[in-house]
Amino acid sequence: MNTLWLGQYLNPGSYNEQPPFEQAIVDLQTKQIKRYNEDLVWNASSGSSAFSGFIELLNNTAGVVKLDTLPAYSANTVALCSVTGATVQEQANKVLAQIDNIINELDRNIYDRDDIVIFMSQTQFKCYLTAIRNVNNFHFSEPTLGQVFETFHPQTKYKVVGVPGLNGSNLIAAGPQQYFMVGVDLMSDEDSFRSWWSMDFQEVRIAVNWKIGTQIAFPQFFVTNGL
Repeated sequence: MNTLWLGQYLNPGSYNEQPPFEQAIVDLQTKQIKRYNEDLVWNASSGSSAFSGFIELLNNTAGVVKLDTLPAYSANTVALCSVTGATVQEQANKVLAQIDNIINELDRNIYDRDDIVIFMSQTQFKCYLTAIRNVNNFHFSEPTLGQVFETFHPQTKYKVVGVPGLNGSNLIAAGPQQYFMVGVDLMSDEDSFRSWWSMDFQEVRIAVNWKIGTQIAFPQFFVTNGL
């Protein structure tokens, strides 16, 4: 750092043992870890990560309803951004129909739950919002700062959320939010961020340790498009 303009903020002398921007470094590492965990809880494979992420669980757990395996929907189940139509409005209606079909297959015992969430990638979410606008249906919750990838499916109480962990996947999954389980070790581990000056290596070192795993409860209450 001595060779950069930031060098003026280092402590005087040759022993630069106090990093001047420790909080900025910690904040950056924290954001990177959060994003890493987001990708992990969705995409982890039991073959490489010692546990299955939600994608693998939803694809391989018996009882989960998959639209692409049901004769009534299989021929028309496609990724939202791949839907076509003779007109813009027809295309938009077909996009919204994909979500309607998922809702239609939810178990009747959870219809009145307040925590039903429909997860999709942020890419598909953008195509979904475009479809809502193209049918002139502007009766959806106005996104607020930090919630730009959240809304409610028109005329329902089911929340639609675009998550970065599903980016690159065409999967759409619906179910009670409380039944998407994420397990950890000690709750205090998430607040344990250690950094120190190493006299042996003459550098600042950082160590963050945590455990994480996922599971879905009551698979019969989950519906996916199967993609």
